[in-house]
Amino acid sequence: MAKRIDQLPLVVLGDGDRIPIYDSSTNSVAVINPSDIVTSQVLTNVVSKSANYTIISDDNSTVFSNNGQTIDLIFTLPAVNTGVEYGFLVEVNGKFITVRGQTINLSDNTTTTEIKSSIKGSKLVLFGGLDGYYIHSMSGTWEVV
Repeated sequence: MAKRIDQLPLVVLGDGDRIPIYDSSTNSVAVINPSDIVTSQVLTNVVSKSANYTIISDDNSTVFSNNGQTIDLIFTLPAVNTGVEYGFLVEVNGKFITVRGQTINLSDNTTTTEIKSSIKGSKLVLFGGLDGYYIHSMSGTWEVV
């Protein structure tokens, strides 16, 4: 049974909280302030897709939407790279955007590999962390599958 992610407790990182990030170029772990991720990238590139799509690393900072589509869309996440951000925006009510393919860490200390929404205006931004993707921001209704 799917659980609604908007009913999970929201973990808010405060001043002084840190996130471990793996740096593959140096094979080491750094600890960073979450605001370094949040303020370092602005998701301004909004792209509507007309078919299922496998996201690539060059899509960093892109928001994917279903604007103008008549079909459900599946977006497959690439292997995790720390610091990348991908956004998803439901613009057509009743047509699902499903995001899947890698570990997505949820605020209740569980994980999923698939999350979806078909409610117009629902937004989701994921960022790459040490052990999968994390929810940077979310609004509307999203279901964990």
